[in-house]
Amino acid sequence: MTKIALHRLSFGSYVKLFFLSGIGLGAVFGILILIIGLVGGQVDVHIGNNNFSGIEGGVLGFIASPIAFGCVFAWFSVLMYLPFKLILKIFKGIKLTILLEDTYE
Repeated sequence: MTKIALHRLSFGSYVKLFFLSGIGLGAVFGILILIIGLVGGQVDVHIGNNNFSGIEGGVLGFIASPIAFGCVFAWFSVLMYLPFKLILKIFKGIKLTILLEDTYE
């Protein structure tokens, strides 16, 4: 692990970070929905004009939650990019501890 100071982050990387974070949170939420649906809890999933409940709803919620959360987080990242840049400028960057790896693109 390496400690670095982040002073600037490109728009695409910022959106990617938020999108992947949304998928991660959606996966956790989707697993909870699936478990609730499998044990017979009331799970309702609405996709378009179709309504699914029970085990079907749990499985579809497991699939749809990461996609929905990822899209919502990506949209929020678009809205929050300029305030994030301002915060980086005000605080003169943020310190992060990350694992860096060389990429050969």
